[in-house]
Amino acid sequence: MATTSITITHEAYKYLKSIKGDKSFSETILSLKQHTNDIMQYAGALKNADFTGARNARKEINKDWTHRGRH
Repeated sequence: MATTSITITHEAYKYLKSIKGDKSFSETILSLKQHTNDIMQYAGALKNADFTGARNARKEINKDWTHRGRH
């Protein structure tokens, strides 16, 4: 296997060392590429969520703001 040397900050080294566990640094870095910023990975995540409490809280907040606006 070919290798390449890189330079990283001490902070980056400490972070990689803290998360690598029994894996090599190369395995740890490659495992990070599996994490994407693709928002579509969350599509449908809340389809079964119950927002009743949030809706009730929002109604109370709106009532309070309406009441404050009248004074």
